[in-house]
Amino acid sequence: MRTLSEKEQRIILCILQSQEEDSEGRPQADTIQIREHWENSDWDDLSKPTIKRILGELVDRDILCKDQRSKDEMDTNRIPPSLYILTEPGAELVEEGFAGVEEPVSSENRASMEDLRSQVFGLKGEVERLRTAFVEETESQEETSKHYYSKVSGEVSKNREEIQSTVGKISRIETKIAQIEASIEEMAVHIDDEKEQREEQKEAVKKAMKMLAGHMEEIKAKNKELRGENQELRDRLEHIESFLLEVHTGGLGKAKYEPHEAG
Repeated sequence: MRTLSEKEQRIILCILQSQEEDSEGRPQADTIQIREHWENSDWDDLSKPTIKRILGELVDRDILCKDQRSKDEMDTNRIPPSLYILTEPGAELVEEGFAGVEEPVSSENRASMEDLRSQVFGLKGEVERLRTAFVEETESQEETSKHYYSKVSGEVSKNREEIQSTVGKISRIETKIAQIEASIEEMAVHIDDEKEQREEQKEAVKKAMKMLAGHMEEIKAKNKELRGENQELRDRLEHIESFLLEVHTGGLGKAKYEPHEAG
């Protein structure tokens, strides 16, 4: 493999500056990111066709490999840009400090390039540390959520038998609670695929669990009154069904429970 020219080195530095990695942990950047990093540098202007040609040559030499962003990764409907990923041979050249350059880096840019290279590798280590800490914190939060979810589910099951023995209409509440549980389980299954919305979903789950816990306390209090007040029971059941319907149909993170006033 022949050595890298100055422009080829700078293209690879643009990829490293993106601080983005593929599923195997290899640095990657799309053509838009590469052009932006180049334009934001103090280097001489380079046309888009020239950048594309250099990228193609690096792919042919197995220093980079090419992929395509999926439409799901794009914020607009435009055609997803091409992705360029640093291969193992390319990574070896980076680790060796781009040894044997055909077009030597000018003395005025060498120091800035070395500083940039050091910063890039330092940032990669920091990103990896933060990602590990984020994963550990996420797993801890998931365990806590499962604990409270299990506790709430146990309370629901415990009170369900007593409510069902009092009036048949309470079975509607059981059905709606099951639907809420299914919605929470579905959110848990998709949480890994929705990392950008993870914090929002965790807050929604916490609010839902808090509402359910408060709701069960109200059900216990109402159950004592149900034994001798059938008409009041019907009114309260209609209020509970209306609240649970609002939660199930999209108000999980917004619905606020307003206690029903008897009479």
